[in-house]
Amino acid sequence: MDEIDGKQARRTGNTSPLGLLFDHGFDSYSVGFCVQFFCKVLQLGDGVHPLLIQQLINFVFHVTTVEQYYTGELILSIGNFVSDGCFPLAFLYCYIGHYGNSWWSTVVWKEHELTPTIIFLYVMYGVGVINFLER
Repeated sequence: MDEIDGKQARRTGNTSPLGLLFDHGFDSYSVGFCVQFFCKVLQLGDGVHPLLIQQLINFVFHVTTVEQYYTGELILSIGNFVSDGCFPLAFLYCYIGHYGNSWWSTVVWKEHELTPTIIFLYVMYGVGVINFLER
């Protein structure tokens, strides 16, 4: 539903800098909660990974918002939460709600003790680096 309000405002001619500020302000506020929920689902604890994920996502969000301010156009990179991440995360939360989240700690590759959590963290860091390099 987040993308609908901006499209409707542009369609009806009701856009304003104040509306953009509120939209991005609430988006940045909700992104923080979404990342914290997701780190809890991954069972990351209080280590360095939740902090890195939070800062990486906040940095990409900040850079994208600054870019929109100067170019007048919001360009979202691959792997963004708004359009690419909503449905997979909703599916993931429903799956975990039904089956539990113990599978995050099962060892997938015994030689390197890789778990789905570690694999997913590498994927997230990779997407974050790609988003950073695209800017």
